[in-house]
Amino acid sequence: MKKFYLIFLPIFFLFFSCATLDIGEFYEPFISTENIPASCRLGKQKPKILASNDIDNDVLAFRADKYYRIMGCSIFEADKYEDDEISEAIEEFCEDVDIPVGIYSRIYSTTEKTTSYSYYYSQYGSFSTPRTVRNDRYNYIIYLLAPYSKNEISNWHLGLSVRNLNPDERKEIKRNTGAFVTTVFNDFPAFYADIAYGDIIIAVNNVQIKDSQDFKNVEQNLKNGDKISITYLRFGEKHTVDLISK
Repeated sequence: MKKFYLIFLPIFFLFFSCATLDIGEFYEPFISTENIPASCRLGKQKPKILASNDIDNDVLAFRADKYYRIMGCSIFEADKYEDDEISEAIEEFCEDVDIPVGIYSRIYSTTEKTTSYSYYYSQYGSFSTPRTVRNDRYNYIIYLLAPYSKNEISNWHLGLSVRNLNPDERKEIKRNTGAFVTTVFNDFPAFYADIAYGDIIIAVNNVQIKDSQDFKNVEQNLKNGDKISITYLRFGEKHTVDLISK
């Protein structure tokens, strides 16, 4: 009788989907929960976890319509996690960091192929059989958000959130000064004046705005009913609009 011997070459794989998803490993906090009012934290509530197919627009709408702030973000690539696995992991992390809302997206990235071989030995020689494993990879983006308090909102006069220009934006518009509009909150003067996300504020009442802090200083000194003129850039064109602060 002919004898055949089967020997498998040991191959080791690391499958992220077999392990517990750790949101905190990739999390970058923007705002500490210690710096927001206790009423805006999760507390004893159950966090709200939302899946998104267009996370940038959904987060922007969440901020503008519901008056929420971004507390932090987690971005990473991994194998496919099912929605219930992702939701459970985000929910646990929200409870750990005391943040009430998590929004996530999962987008296919690439497929990795790994080939291993099984070796067969007999009196006639050795033979090998290839085995290819396909492993789909996905990009995950997770934002954690918390609301502004009624007291914080009552101190808003224009309803604008701004940041400094980044190097790419400075290069594109050929200027170093200005405040980039990141959010226009609904039902505030800036919203009705049609100032929009991506506009770059360069002057208020003909006084130059060098950066986001300049704009915040102006807004903090406004009172209800103050008349102001805002000059901004949109697609390189200069516009001026008159507003009455709230």
